[in-house]
Amino acid sequence: MKFLRFPMLVMKDILRNMDPIVLINLSLLSKKMSILISFGDSSRFKISLGDYLTISCGLESYNIYLCRGKSNVVAVKCFGGMSSVNWNDTWPKLLFHILKVFKCPITTVTGFLLGPVKFKEAMQQVIRGNFEIQDMDLKNSSMESDVLGRMFQEANVTGTLNLNREYGSTMQCPKNLKYLLSENSDWFTIDKLLASRCVVIEVQKCSLTNFELDEYLKKWQNGDYPNLEYFFISGMYLNDWSPVLGMMPPINDIRNTQIIEKKIGSINRAVLYGVKTQRADGVVAWVRMVQYWEPSGLVIMKFSMIVLN
Repeated sequence: MKFLRFPMLVMKDILRNMDPIVLINLSLLSKKMSILISFGDSSRFKISLGDYLTISCGLESYNIYLCRGKSNVVAVKCFGGMSSVNWNDTWPKLLFHILKVFKCPITTVTGFLLGPVKFKEAMQQVIRGNFEIQDMDLKNSSMESDVLGRMFQEANVTGTLNLNREYGSTMQCPKNLKYLLSENSDWFTIDKLLASRCVVIEVQKCSLTNFELDEYLKKWQNGDYPNLEYFFISGMYLNDWSPVLGMMPPINDIRNTQIIEKKIGSINRAVLYGVKTQRADGVVAWVRMVQYWEPSGLVIMKFSMIVLN
């Protein structure tokens, strides 16, 4: 191929101006060609999984169809019409090939769009290659907790995990996760809280007690969990008769009308009427713990903390 005879700088410039589908097809020509693809600044691509395997670059998106079984040609829907990838295998293996060649993470996985079967097939390939997933949205997904728990023990999810279903005790939290957002969190026990190294923990309807919350916060005061910037929990097992950090709930200073606010990632987090506490090294946090009445009539406690690093 004459292309391979060009100087490296020329090849890089040509590759940078090619769309991802052309690059994928080129990568299938030879092993040497597949290695060269990453020199075309393939990190500029954003890969997501949902209805399609989507590769985005700026305002342009290329939607690769997730076909059943093997096919000689995989259809691609793009801004200019239709295109194709000359791939003679299954789509999960194509996903593996793309991630390996482009050397960029999956930016988003949307579980309920992907469906449980395709999700499992995709995760097998992602775990096999130890590829990074930045954000995973499993709200309304039908995946079971034992399956997800096994996957998350190995999956490299580094950004946000978003959940809203009820899961069993076999559910696990990915070890490299930064942001955990869970709406039904009975599965999130004290062992999982103590093992977490997240920057943001926001779990609703959990089974944690005042004693367990106090245990975690005292570890934080002693210097554990230095990454923590925002912590929110709510649940029926929290109460107003057991102390937390030496304070009896409600922990609430209505004289402090200053809104303690901090932008964490892309979201502003805040605590109002907070009470000041701090770590042994002097790092300050503001905490609040009060009762709320749910629309259903249930009374639950909510605890929030924001750390000002």
